[in-house]
Amino acid sequence: NDAKTLEHKQLSEDVTIFTGKDSVSDTEEITDNGEVYYRAEPENGVYCDIAEKADPTEAKKVTLRITYLDNGRQPLSLYYTSNWKSDAELANRENKSIKIERTNTRKWKTCEITIDDMNLGNAGKFKTDFYITGSQYSNVNIKNVEVVK
Repeated sequence: NDAKTLEHKQLSEDVTIFTGKDSVSDTEEITDNGEVYYRAEPENGVYCDIAEKADPTEAKKVTLRITYLDNGRQPLSLYYTSNWKSDAELANRENKSIKIERTNTRKWKTCEITIDDMNLGNAGKFKTDFYITGSQYSNVNIKNVEVVK
């Protein structure tokens, strides 16, 4: 399956989130007390695309501001693609991850993550730029992701 089987939702000015059910993505839109957020089941991911379409042979410095529910003790992981030089080398791309610590406060938290070598060529799963996963025990709940300019 690819991104065409999932629905695209504008999360912020620069970021689109993919919702729907698939073998690796089970993300649903939830409204609670008038606030919208997105939940992925344990071991599934929240898949996102950054609107800026850059030359895929260039790694870009990107800072993301992520609002997430601190609902566990195991960290969230943000996966992205780096070091992709050309379509011929797509199979040799390097997938990297950054940890987002959680302390189980059960409150919404916001963090900023700067990635020095992010590839914006949609080389990730579902032709996205990055995705966020939780642990095998807890959901991923994302309220917002935006690019800090």
